[in-house]
Amino acid sequence: MNATTKIFLRTCQKLNIDGTNTVFLRFTVKRKINIISLKIKVKEKDWNERTRQVKKTDKNHLSKNKYLKKYEQKARNIIDNYFFADKPLNFKIFEKEFRNKNYNEVDFYKFAKTEIKKETFVHALCT
Repeated sequence: MNATTKIFLRTCQKLNIDGTNTVFLRFTVKRKINIISLKIKVKEKDWNERTRQVKKTDKNHLSKNKYLKKYEQKARNIIDNYFFADKPLNFKIFEKEFRNKNYNEVDFYKFAKTEIKKETFVHALCT
């Protein structure tokens, strides 16, 4: 599986009412592209295409750049997790995982069920 991501400012669309453009994440797998809105709005003059970050001229550049890094890392983690698990990754799965706000968080009930299945939890209680 050869999946890649790239964050970019979509300037070919009509401007938003406030004169900004929207930042998107492009997910590519098997030479097919899916584009996901990150819901971050930036003026074209405040966007650095080379670094794919918001320039300091935007008053909220720090928080916007933190979100961009968070989204980029989340996308990379999803791709890596599917790669190392040797599972196929497609647009539908990627977008579902990417939009999941609880992605990569440990759910206690899932953890407990896994431990019970391993029987390590039961042995720990009995000793």
